[in-house]
Order: sequence, then C-alpha cells, then structure tokens
Amino acid sequence: MNITETLKQIRGKETADYTRVGPYTLSVNEENTVYDYHFSCPVFTLDGGEEISAVWRRIGKKLSHDGINCKTVLYGDKVTIQNYIGKATVSCADLTVFPAMNGIKIISRLPTVTFRLKTDGSFGLITNNTGAALMMAKHYPFLTVSGLTAYSEKEKRRVPVLVETKEKKGGYDIELYTEYGDAAPEAEINLYFPKLILDTCPESRYPDKRNPYGAAVYLGHNPYTWDGELYSRLNMAQPESLQPWKIISAKVYMYTFERKGEVPVYSEAMGGWCSFNMDWSGRKQYSDKLSKTELSGNYLSFDITETVRSSFGGEIFVPGVVLRGGDPDSFAAVATADCYSYPQILEIRYQR
Repeated sequence: MNITETLKQIRGKETADYTRVGPYTLSVNEENTVYDYHFSCPVFTLDGGEEISAVWRRIGKKLSHDGINCKTVLYGDKVTIQNYIGKATVSCADLTVFPAMNGIKIISRLPTVTFRLKTDGSFGLITNNTGAALMMAKHYPFLTVSGLTAYSEKEKRRVPVLVETKEKKGGYDIELYTEYGDAAPEAEINLYFPKLILDTCPESRYPDKRNPYGAAVYLGHNPYTWDGELYSRLNMAQPESLQPWKIISAKVYMYTFERKGEVPVYSEAMGGWCSFNMDWSGRKQYSDKLSKTELSGNYLSFDITETVRSSFGGEIFVPGVVLRGGDPDSFAAVATADCYSYPQILEIRYQR
C-alpha cells in the first residue's frame, strides 16, 4: 500500500506532508483542523517506525522486505516469513509474490494452484472456504491465509477466491481457485498482528460458516455468496492520540474490489457479537434506520462520529455497525479489516 496515494483517494487532493503518531496512525495538519488517520493494521514498522514499503529490497540473489514485525525473504521458489514467534516457508513456483504489511500477497499463474506451507512450530488449524488460520492461542493466530478476488473473463468482473487447506505430514497443502476456472486467484499470507477494526462477514450461501479472518467480503445480494453482510466495530484500545472531546467528525474507509449498482447501506448493530461464534444463522439484529455509504475513489466510507464521541478509550468495544447491499440488485466486494494489502482506515477530524 502507498500511503500518499491512499490519502489522495480518500481526501481528494495531494497530501505529501504528514506526521507519524504511532504504528497505526498518522496525522495531517491544516489551518484550524487536524486529521488523524488510524489504519486497521500498522503501516509503520514497530522497531524503527519506518513506513512499510510496497516493494522488495534486493540483497544479492535474495529479495527482502521488512513488515510490521516480521522479515520476509524471497529466494528461488521459496518465501520465508519470520518474526519472534516463528517462521513459515511457502513454496511459490507457480505464484507471483509481492510484499505485504506483514507477509506476502500472491497471484497465481494458473486458474487453480496448490502450494506447500510449512512452519517451524506446532499450531492449531481453523479453516473455511475462503481462508485458514494457524492458531497459537484460542483467539490469536500465528499466521493467516486469506483469499482475495480474481478477475473472471466469463463474469467480466472480480469474483471470490476460494481456499482449500489440507493438513499433511510436515505442513499444509493450500489450494486457490475460483468457481469459474478462468481467473488467476489472489490471496494473502501474513503473520497476524492485532487490528484497530474488528469485523466479520456472515453469508447466506454458507449459513454455518464463521469468518474471523477473511480479507474480502461481498456485501448485498450477489451470485457468489448470495447475501452478504459485514459487522464492524472499533477496538478502542488501539487508536493512539484519541481525543473524543475535540472530534468534529469520524469516518471509516474501506477499499472496494468490485461494485455493481447502488452503494451499500449501513445501520447500527443491536447487541454484542463475536466473529468466532457468529454465522448467518445466528447473526445479530440491527437497526431499521439506514444510511448510505459514500464513495471516494476506490474507497467506500461511512460515518461513525457519534459512536467515537461517546467512547473515551480504554479496553472497550464501541457499538458496531452492519453494512449490506443498497438494493436487491446491488452488491460490492470490499476489503475487511483483516486485509493487509488494503487496510481499512478510520479518519478522525479534530478542531485544533
């Protein structure tokens, strides 16, 4: 991700000058206003506070990249991703590999591809049809594999990437594909890091599916997941420099991979929820009061000013919102807070 280009899309103007506030946050100063941009995952390294680059660094025959708290090395047809917890090795003979915030983004050179993933530790495995997570604790993964989207010539749009994971002796075989067989699947493999924004996306086609770490979701009525919704809330323990008493406005921005028809709508969730135990059959109710999202470049946004004003930090979760399609013929594929290639962004505007 390029921070300057992202700010240009959501602000509608060039923004070259900004100040790093913390790993998740940067600040832009204007005459009487301060804009803080909190990203759903850190965009600066933890050790040196440098902006995480979107390109490899060549060292001899190897390509290297520093992520949030990991080092990634591409050498030959293997990639290693390592931090203080452990190391993962990915066989990438049929993959094109790009650096991501805390790992890699991959694009298959084939409509269907299977690659090998190995780790130097023992982890629990949870899977669904769009990803997998290697768990080091009940609710805390070491590594996540998440399908993104892929362009289908047959559909003339981007379609979901499906992921099938099989545990084999010494590692995991992971298959990426689409239902259309004519698209190059894209996915992410990252070492997990805590998120500023927490979300989950129940889908009517898979009523028993739980999706705590999916990177992309189709909102609204669509041919792929039938009906999709996104439950989203802020982890208010994460934002640096939060000053609720000075807030003018607060918005969340999320990247769109694909969109048809009206922009999605959103309303307040009724009651608490957890991404580990909520599926389509057991999803929570939400308010009948609907608001439309807005479009800025490739980003959808929705207003949460009153929600953030009412929260004064600490170990709490603010009330969440639910996003869904704007009308029966509309849908949008968006990046979730677990997408490391296109993190969600919380913009808070303060009075100086």
